[in-house]
Amino acid sequence: MIRTLPRVAADLARQMLRRAPAHLAPRPQADAARLPLATGSIAAVVLVDALLFPAEITRVMAADGVLIRANQLGTDGPLFLDTPTAIGTLGGAWSAVQAGAGGGRAVLRRAGAAGAHRVSASRVPERRGSGPR
Repeated sequence: MIRTLPRVAADLARQMLRRAPAHLAPRPQADAARLPLATGSIAAVVLVDALLFPAEITRVMAADGVLIRANQLGTDGPLFLDTPTAIGTLGGAWSAVQAGAGGGRAVLRRAGAAGAHRVSASRVPERRGSGPR
């Protein structure tokens, strides 16, 4: 079990891990549904063109952590999930700042966390989610 590290690059596909520079971060091959990370140990979870595993993300993310989501193809991408739907899936109260171009990028923070009130060009109102189903 990895405890607290400055950064970790995890992926299920060994080919993707081979592309990540080894000197930048440990690169465990791991299923995003069961990450080998301690509860609350991650300050920032970054998902690029990745599925959202809400229970696991909220488990590993620190209470004041952020979730950064990017879909490079925006609304045309096969893994696109709009921010209000992502918030609903995560459960609890979240605030979000979303990029206006393409709708494929957002930074989410649990509501009430330090810094959750930051203002940006495009802000998604706080919404309570029903949690993972």
